[in-house]
Amino acid sequence: MLSIIVSSCEDTLFSNLSNSIENTVGIEYELIPINNKNAKYSLSEAYNLGALKARFGTLLFVHEDVIFHTKNWGRHLVHHIETLPNVGIVGIAGSTYKPFIPSSWHFERNGPLSFHFIQGYKYSSQPNQLRELNASSARPVVCLDGVFLAVKRSTFETVRFDEVVEGFHAYDIDFSLRIAENFQNFFVPDILIEHLSEGKINDQWIINALNVQQRWKMKLPRSIQPTNELDLEYELGAYDFFIRNLLVSSLPMDRKMAYLARVTFEAMMRTISPKFIATLLRSFMTLLRSYLRRA
Repeated sequence: MLSIIVSSCEDTLFSNLSNSIENTVGIEYELIPINNKNAKYSLSEAYNLGALKARFGTLLFVHEDVIFHTKNWGRHLVHHIETLPNVGIVGIAGSTYKPFIPSSWHFERNGPLSFHFIQGYKYSSQPNQLRELNASSARPVVCLDGVFLAVKRSTFETVRFDEVVEGFHAYDIDFSLRIAENFQNFFVPDILIEHLSEGKINDQWIINALNVQQRWKMKLPRSIQPTNELDLEYELGAYDFFIRNLLVSSLPMDRKMAYLARVTFEAMMRTISPKFIATLLRSFMTLLRSYLRRA
């Protein structure tokens, strides 16, 4: 049995999601919408409110702009929750490594990533496409994408979403890291969803990524490898992704420069590798020059 919790902002999207679930889930379920029109709640707040109303032993937090393509996917999900060892969160997109650099679950390096979903586009005219990588079997991961997060109710009662994380970004990274303190998160490949939006990186994404990194920096990087050593390639990928988006954000110039300096300095302080520091500084200058040419 499954409790499905949704932060709902648009009636049409929620209606389509409801119909999709009813036609595909394959097990007894309840659907718990939290009315979040006009962004009354952060996602953390909305999900915590929904979980308080849940009756069943497995909780699924899912975005409302989702269509399910797998028949009887609910059976697959409950099976994973009940059989995966020391299971924390189960999701459909995640990473085996969370960089020290501010980032989401993905950061332009494919090695640690696993995902299996159909990507739709809201902000561009691209055709929908199946996206999959390292998706042949269930895989332990550190962080998961918030589009689909499933967890045992008993686990959630010990680790809820932290409402300090405001808005609609980075709540999934913080939740993943907090669950991973005592449990193992997993990517699973046998539940196919279509996500109707590619998401959008905005100023709030920048700020939340920075805030979460500051909260966790003494425990980052986090890896499924027991050493949790700094992976220089992954850190550089995260750095390029974050700084590029920081520089084109609409944040005031003084804040951009302050964040740029802080992230660069803290990254340099985490390793004694001359090669990493030199590469980091080259990347810094390349990104800054590119930004200044466009400005």
